[in-house]
Amino acid sequence: IAEYEFDSLVDYFIETSPYINSLTTRNNIIVGRKGSGKTAILYQLQNHYSSDKRNFICVIKPAGYELQGILKIISDIQESSVISYLTESFWKFLILTELSKKLLEQIETKPSYVPLDHDEESFREFIHNKQNLILPDFTVRLDQLIRHITSNIQKRRITSNNIRFREL
Repeated sequence: IAEYEFDSLVDYFIETSPYINSLTTRNNIIVGRKGSGKTAILYQLQNHYSSDKRNFICVIKPAGYELQGILKIISDIQESSVISYLTESFWKFLILTELSKKLLEQIETKPSYVPLDHDEESFREFIHNKQNLILPDFTVRLDQLIRHITSNIQKRRITSNNIRFREL
């Protein structure tokens, strides 16, 4: 329910021990069965931390069906070093592009009377030059990445030197 009631969650959220522990510890992993409140805790933490403008909040929550494409590609590969490399590369690409989109959004929603500094202007220019790679929706970027990797798998055997996902 929390996934569809983000705006009203604050009205009925109950501060459970996993939520309180998440506020008091630096790194957290919250696990639980469907309907146990994981998403509610995530959104409540987002509400809590976004009240401080020094925090940069970016919620990344891919749907399960989106991850099936990654799992299909990984299951077709035999070498464990390549599996490890691809898994890390997938997540780095998706996380960095999601963070970039969120930061660009934050920069572009600044009031017009607040000038952009040199770093913000350079970042904005970089993102716009790579917009086909970075700006599409998470699902579209994941689909593009899966198609690119799949076509390369079909063309040749992948080794860690064939494809470099770390470079934009």
